[in-house]
Amino acid sequence: MLNAQELDGLGLVAPFRSRRLFCEFLPVGYELTTLDSVEDRRKVVELKVLLGTLITLYDDYADRPDRFNPRLLKLLYRIPFERVTVDPGTLDREELLALDLAKSLFAKLLTGIERLRNYYLLSDVFCFDLKQFFLANHYSELLTQHRFLGNEGENRLYLHHNMGIVLAGMIDLMNVPRFTVADLGPARNLFLLGQRAGRISNVLTTYDRELEEDDRTNELLVSGDPGELEAELATLLQKIETGKGINCFSAREYARGIRALHELHLKLKGVI
Repeated sequence: MLNAQELDGLGLVAPFRSRRLFCEFLPVGYELTTLDSVEDRRKVVELKVLLGTLITLYDDYADRPDRFNPRLLKLLYRIPFERVTVDPGTLDREELLALDLAKSLFAKLLTGIERLRNYYLLSDVFCFDLKQFFLANHYSELLTQHRFLGNEGENRLYLHHNMGIVLAGMIDLMNVPRFTVADLGPARNLFLLGQRAGRISNVLTTYDRELEEDDRTNELLVSGDPGELEAELATLLQKIETGKGINCFSAREYARGIRALHELHLKLKGVI
């Protein structure tokens, strides 16, 4: 999992975040939703914890008005795709710490997935999905900057990518021995359903905190009906469980994991 130095770095750049998020919610959540046929589960979960930590780090600079920093985010978005060097005089100490931490975490993540058995089959798709997360995070920036931009259509269209569940699923597929390219489309369809389900869980359990922080990204601010979201979540879980066309892992077990992730959200409400 995260080492002591990484946790200390997170404590400096995100002191408002509970360590339980990084040491409990992320490891347990990723373990619950890891595909049943993955080889070396521990290593795969460790890589996904790095991913979830990066998502959290980027997210906080986009949707918290007291941390809002589009200048830093422009640099952070470049890290996985190009060499990023900056004049230290242009950033303050915390910004430099955040930039260095993101570089270190991404280096570990990308080096780790390169060693997975199916990496070269799926790396270009993984990069595409990473860009979808960055797009979602950029939309969060716009919501923070333009208070009247929020609407249900765009919220549902973009912000589920902030969950990173499709990205996590791709890391899983990179280490599934029985994976074939014929499984890719049906698997990604299932991951998208899981990602929407995870988004609903997050929306329902973080609403009070985000309202207090003046976070404008919560879907309930534009839909206003938790009952409809709960009904949609139940429908999504049924669709995942009955997923077809996948031979390399069990859709039923994946649905069980997404259901357990919802319970974990409820258990750690106020922590995440």
